[in-house]
Amino acid sequence: MSLFRSATLLVLTAMLALAAKPPASLEEVEREPDLEKRSSLALDFARPAVGRMVKAYEAGQPEEARRILVSVVEAATIAQKSLEETGKHARSKPKHFKRAEIDTRKLLRDLQSAQRQLAFDERPDLDPAIAKVEEINRQLLFDIMERKK
Repeated sequence: MSLFRSATLLVLTAMLALAAKPPASLEEVEREPDLEKRSSLALDFARPAVGRMVKAYEAGQPEEARRILVSVVEAATIAQKSLEETGKHARSKPKHFKRAEIDTRKLLRDLQSAQRQLAFDERPDLDPAIAKVEEINRQLLFDIMERKK
């Protein structure tokens, strides 16, 4: 019985590890038909991408880093757009909107932290991305807090 439990535990651990893996590309995210899940996947893609962006800058590949940065902003935009396309109102059904608001806030912190890690002359590259993610986060929060009409 102990061997069976060990094997079951190993299989469950492997399944959880696969389930927790972020999407490999934005194309994979956009293929998700469930709009709420697409929003979540987009933000799951964005946060690890910030780390890849910093590594690219550190490796002396600023073009690659900027390409990754564009994909981070695009992922945040996909997340917001997907939630808007659901047709649900954030005030009356806030679950996925609140999750996106929290995740974009975390993404914003990651971007600001990454900006502090970069060389002084590379830091301005992140300003437009930070501003866009800040705008998306603010809009999500506004939608959640908006008064009923």
